[in-house]
Amino acid sequence: MERARRSGSQARQLAVLGAAAVVVLAPALIGGGPAWSQVVASAAAWVVCAFYVVASKGSVRLVPLTAAAAVAIAITFVQILPLPAVLVNLLSSHVLAIRGEALGAPPSFLPLTYDVPATVIALARGMACFGLLVAIGSAARRAQRARVLVLTLAFAGAAMAVLALVQRRLGVQAILGVYQLHDQPGAGIFGTFVNSNHAASFFALSALVAIGVAVETLGPLRWAAAGSAALSGVVLAMTSSRAGAAGFAVGAAVLVALVIGARWGRVWGVIAAAAFFAVGTATVLWAAPSFVSRSVTAEQTAAWNNQKVRGWQAAARVVAAHPWTGVGRGAFEAPTTAHRTDVEGVRLAYPENLPLQLGSEWGIPMTALLVILVLVALKRIGPLIPQLEPSVQGAACGVLAILVHELADFGLETTGVALPAVAALAVVLARAEETRDPARDEPIRIGWKWTVPTLAFWGIALMGAIWALPRTLRGDGERARAAVTARDTQARSVLTTAVARHPADYYLEILSALHAMQAAPSEVLRHVNRAQRLYPAEGTAHLMAARWLARLGRRSQAALEYRLAEERKANAGLEEILAVVGPELMASAVAQTGESLMNAARFLMAKGRPSEADRLSRRAVELGGSSAEKLAVARLALAVDYKASGAISAAARDLVVRASRPESFITAAQALIKAGEPDEADRVITQGLVNHPQHGSLVLTGVRQHVDRGDVRAATVLIQKYRSVTYTLTERVTLEELASEIAQKVGDVVGASAARARARTLTRFQKEADDKR
Repeated sequence: MERARRSGSQARQLAVLGAAAVVVLAPALIGGGPAWSQVVASAAAWVVCAFYVVASKGSVRLVPLTAAAAVAIAITFVQILPLPAVLVNLLSSHVLAIRGEALGAPPSFLPLTYDVPATVIALARGMACFGLLVAIGSAARRAQRARVLVLTLAFAGAAMAVLALVQRRLGVQAILGVYQLHDQPGAGIFGTFVNSNHAASFFALSALVAIGVAVETLGPLRWAAAGSAALSGVVLAMTSSRAGAAGFAVGAAVLVALVIGARWGRVWGVIAAAAFFAVGTATVLWAAPSFVSRSVTAEQTAAWNNQKVRGWQAAARVVAAHPWTGVGRGAFEAPTTAHRTDVEGVRLAYPENLPLQLGSEWGIPMTALLVILVLVALKRIGPLIPQLEPSVQGAACGVLAILVHELADFGLETTGVALPAVAALAVVLARAEETRDPARDEPIRIGWKWTVPTLAFWGIALMGAIWALPRTLRGDGERARAAVTARDTQARSVLTTAVARHPADYYLEILSALHAMQAAPSEVLRHVNRAQRLYPAEGTAHLMAARWLARLGRRSQAALEYRLAEERKANAGLEEILAVVGPELMASAVAQTGESLMNAARFLMAKGRPSEADRLSRRAVELGGSSAEKLAVARLALAVDYKASGAISAAARDLVVRASRPESFITAAQALIKAGEPDEADRVITQGLVNHPQHGSLVLTGVRQHVDRGDVRAATVLIQKYRSVTYTLTERVTLEELASEIAQKVGDVVGASAARARARTLTRFQKEADDKR
């Protein structure tokens, strides 16, 4: 009996050591982001769990969250099973419709997920989390064994932080000096993490565990743990991750409440936590201006109209379109393009919000079920957390920090964050169960009949993930692009296979359309139209349609497609549009906004097409809305600059109709003078003075018009009529110069001389005033 006990204890100890190795390995593999690294980490976890099951003779104790984890695995597995089309239509009609379009006919059996390879990899990743949860939760109940994992988590952050600092100091651009990135992130790399937000999650977890260790221990270990926490905290601040900082702040505040509460009571714990949170937040905002600059900027868009929030809105629309079963675990990106309203030049691979992630990929009912199961488990273990040792409390707070961070990020979608988080959670569950039931009478034990099938299922999932690795959306897309670019004879087969695997991806349809232009012209518009339906906000498909329709001689339709492309930020250029659809269709071929139409008008005017240019500029003004007056001024300026005499009068009259500012009346009057319509110019000034009777420039413009025509009497009358106007110093100079001209024209030499003298005096005053400023 004693020998069996020792053997079981050794097995659990080795399992814990193996789990600790996995915790280190997962983030070391490029942060656990690439699909291959997730499969490798999952395989390593399978080895550890298989060893533990064999060494413990198939006997495994379950932890409270096992049911929730098992349900998540089951949901993901069901999503990849071929189901009858009738059932799929009831559960997710969009999936049936899109797969039917991709395949050319509705299939008899099909999966619920839009992307089987992505969901298979997600299943393998989920099995790794499930396996570690059960294995650690069963093997790490003793404090001594739990300590191995706690220390691993506490010091892993320090090791990663040192690596990140060395990389920064040396200017290393490749991860570990070996893995070269295709696209260098703006914030740079942090250790093995490409994404600064994911690094922030990892450092927050490690720092909080290290703080717990420092509180719990004495001597050199305390100082080492404190140093590790400091290193992780420093690099966490360097990431400038706002959500990561918020998660850490919440986790740290709860940890303070637990530690202080254990010594001086809950009330003091809450007070201390609130004080820590307030002081810590103020300190970070003062000491780390990067957080402030990213949170509050002079030109920041409205809080509910930034890129991340628009991603959340798109995810909410995905949930609404697929409420029962979701789009498939890991399959979020492709079907979401149909619900995006802005292209923004970025991929939306994840909604960056945990509830929306689960709702969009698993559906509302299954997400609700998982939430209920998690809450039931928390009700069981939550009251026990204050009784645990500070290091384990730090692990619990680290998991909380990651969950808070997940409200605005997707770190748990990578094994580099997910597996350390699961390990920390499993330690908390194991120690809580040990505290709750030290005699070990209550926990459910399972034997060979459950563990062997589970490991076999996991093994099959791993083999499926290995199959899926070269067949991901990225992999299939790269192969298809290469085949189309090289005009490979197998390009059609490659594209057909890729579209069948990823039926909701618009880019594969773009590639299919490009290939069809070379090999099957009759299919071009089918692929283009499908790409437009799959990503309505993107303009590439419309641009392709415009060029193809123009090639077919359907210029009016091509013009509309050019317009739709420009409205979706895929501008072909005015030179191309003019050459393809001609000047008469330019008005239909550009975006129907004042700015776009005015730019096209300038282009046509420069090309010697004044009538078409005026037509576009007139439409620009009509569609200008609140900018109509400004555009009317631009229209008139365009006609004047190019001396389009036929357009000047019409543009000036149109400006008068829309004029609300004195400057607009002046501009219109001056243009009418150039067009040879002085009487109309006088009427414009009169109308302007009716609207703005105290505006000196209007009076002076009217006087100048009369003086230039030699109508001295009218000029004098106008000056007298508006003698109560208060002129600026500059306007007074102009008024005296005009008075001098008038006096000279009527032969009043003395009056002219006096007016010139007053003008010189005012000019001197103006110069002195300018010098003082």
